[in-house]
Amino acid sequence: MSKDSEHRKVLVGPAEHFEEKRRFQKDFIISQGLQSHHNYLDIGCGVLRGGLPLIMYLDTGNYSGCDVDPVVLEEAYKVLQENPNAQNKKPDLQLLQTIRDFSSSKKYDFVMAYSVLIHMTDSIVEECLDKCSSLLHPEGFFFANVNLGETKQINTWKNTFPVNRRPLEFYKNIAARYSMKVEDLGSLLSLGHNADEGSNAQHMLKFTKD
Repeated sequence: MSKDSEHRKVLVGPAEHFEEKRRFQKDFIISQGLQSHHNYLDIGCGVLRGGLPLIMYLDTGNYSGCDVDPVVLEEAYKVLQENPNAQNKKPDLQLLQTIRDFSSSKKYDFVMAYSVLIHMTDSIVEECLDKCSSLLHPEGFFFANVNLGETKQINTWKNTFPVNRRPLEFYKNIAARYSMKVEDLGSLLSLGHNADEGSNAQHMLKFTKD
């Protein structure tokens, strides 16, 4: 493994779980019905851990990704430079100040925020669901893994991002304000995720338009 590759992996979590989380992101979303002709939005795309295989799977121009961290997005562009076939798929990557800044004329069939909502404040979660409601195709799906339970900040990641736990009702209440409903699909472990104990215990939520 090159030093660049090692550096890239630790930007988005423990390096030893990078490949497993990449596999899970692709396998899970395809299991939910993602096909190559669908438009897909990756919220918090990071260094394209899950994005790279999905760019290759999707038809040209059908992958969009966004992130608020310029460091990880710079690495994402390097990933594309290192993988010309992926670059030729013309993915749309956007650096944002806030999710509200994401701009697209598309309606998305699938949106995913993998290990993202857990790091957001309550108000930013609301912004995210508001934006997703406007971006989703009427028959589309938004998936996000979360820590369920009594409201609590568990710890912080990289001394910057909080790691939050919230009850399911929190997500249901916000979703309802933006004409969406929520289904708890179960733990990531039950869905085929096999990394650290903490992330295995997270639950995957499915948001759909009401």
